Amino acid sequence: MQEDSRDRKVRRVNIMESKKLTSKKIGIILMIIFILSLGSFTIYSRGYVQRQKPLVNITLPESTTLRWTYETRSTIEPAAPVYAATGVEWTIDVFIPLSAFEDYLSELLAFQAEAIADNTGWVENLERIDRKRLDCGGYNIVFNYNSPIRNSTGFNYIPGEEVTVFLEHNSAESYDFMIPFSAINHDPLTGTDYIFTVHRRSGAWGYEYYVEQQNIMFGIPKRIGDLANILPPGSNTATPIVYWSEHELHDGMLVRLWD
Repeated sequence: MQEDSRDRKVRRVNIMESKKLTSKKIGIILMIIFILSLGSFTIYSRGYVQRQKPLVNITLPESTTLRWTYETRSTIEPAAPVYAATGVEWTIDVFIPLSAFEDYLSELLAFQAEAIADNTGWVENLERIDRKRLDCGGYNIVFNYNSPIRNSTGFNYIPGEEVTVFLEHNSAESYDFMIPFSAINHDPLTGTDYIFTVHRRSGAWGYEYYVEQQNIMFGIPKRIGDLANILPPGSNTATPIVYWSEHELHDGMLVRLWD
């Protein structure tokens, strides 16, 4: 009888120990589930908050130099009286349409010009003596054609003789703040142009990104190729600039840089 009583006590102790162990396992499992649920909720919440911010694409300012070339046809003609009065004998008139330079220059200021007459094949420099901006946005350029080779060889100047004219503009200056035109916004009420720069700071979910609106001014030339030439809006020229946003932005708005 004593042994039976002792066996029952041992079984009860084992059952209690087993229940305690099971309870601990269940507690650990529940704790793991809670932690995982909390982590998943946190991740989802953070993702949800992030998705409420507009997605933006950013760029950094580029540096470039300017080279513009243009080839056209014209003729050698006796100088008009207004030019002949200054000692010019022969001229070449060149029409340059707006489409030839609008993607590179806002206006034609300085360039080199050469001409090759069909009858000679000589490459000769031209001197610009007049420049007129036309209503269409293009230019009419008048060059003095004084050929040292013709003068020394006696090769005649022929009115209406056709020539090919080459124009080229090379700038030694480097333009260091070139950005896409899509990055530039315009306020029709104030007439100001502005960009949005992206900055980082600490937030509730770690680092967060926000934009600052900064007014800008265009440099000269306004355009080089497909990029806008603007004056740096601040001392930090390495600040990222928004060139595309899925929603309209405003100063101080939180944004996201990736999905």
